[in-house]
Amino acid sequence: MKRSAVVFILVLLGFSALAHAAAFRRIIGPTDYIPEPKLVYPYTEEVDLTGKEYLEFKWDTAILADYFDFRIYKGYDETAANLIFKQRLMSGAYSFNIKSDVFQDNQVYTWSLKTIIVGVGKSDESFISFKIIKK
Repeated sequence: MKRSAVVFILVLLGFSALAHAAAFRRIIGPTDYIPEPKLVYPYTEEVDLTGKEYLEFKWDTAILADYFDFRIYKGYDETAANLIFKQRLMSGAYSFNIKSDVFQDNQVYTWSLKTIIVGVGKSDESFISFKIIKK
């Protein structure tokens, strides 16, 4: 296949993806519901970090996000005073690692995640609390 034909096909595929994204944004308006992400892990009351370098956070979503708003709070209360970590994670990310030394033994943490679609809005927040165990 000639190089010009390959370039033409790639351009068409690129425009197709952009058109799909634009159509999706027309379907989901600012007053429409954006489903919250499903938290996959940690999703238990206790997380054992014994001998582990990282804690991997995992989630899934029903729609294509522009980015995710990822936060970790010390304790159960999701207040600015308890916020210990905040990160904007780009679309296509469905996991994120945090060094285990950020977490203290026998301490409760709450992680939260929102799906953001630029120009449309954000989902409700998904959140779960867990206690760190380090032996």
